[in-house]
Amino acid sequence: MRYNEEGGYLNPEIIKKKRLEKGYTLAYMSKQLGFTASFLSQLERGLKQPSLESLRKISDFLELPMIFFFFDENAQPVSEPVAQDGACHVIRKNSRRKIVLPEIQTEYEMLTPSPAEVKTELNGSYCEIRPGCRMSERMITHGRDESMFVLKGKMRAFIGDATYDMEDGDSIYVSKHVPHNAINTGDDKLCVITYMINS
Repeated sequence: MRYNEEGGYLNPEIIKKKRLEKGYTLAYMSKQLGFTASFLSQLERGLKQPSLESLRKISDFLELPMIFFFFDENAQPVSEPVAQDGACHVIRKNSRRKIVLPEIQTEYEMLTPSPAEVKTELNGSYCEIRPGCRMSERMITHGRDESMFVLKGKMRAFIGDATYDMEDGDSIYVSKHVPHNAINTGDDKLCVITYMINS
């Protein structure tokens, strides 16, 4: 798993930082997730790379969008403050942070600054999905409302027990805690823009 074209990997410090913020011990977290404390400890120290499924479980448990685990808090900012008070930031298309999930052949590019750059409550991404591939490796739930806009292509959205076929220009709003996923049902690349509020 990598988050940019230069080959940057999962940032294990984010997992440890979020765990400590919530006051969880390794023993407690391992018991809740079904992992060994040793595995989680090695993960936090960067000695192991988790599978997408393992990372998803950790993401759900810590209530943090999975993409946040790929942010390097010491990396150079990609956004340009264009107002003296920092009220406005510009991210150029060639500077967006990229997260590549090879297990499901899906790529995300961040449309909003990382939490290390700006204390933002908004999280936006541009997602490219190959034909027959899904947005996530399984149905996912999180404690945030989410909006998805189909920029290009054909998408079948799975929301709870319902399915919705969508195409260019369609959008869908998903309430928090509702299981959801999406698949590219077209013959060409599917491009989707998503936004959610960080809690």
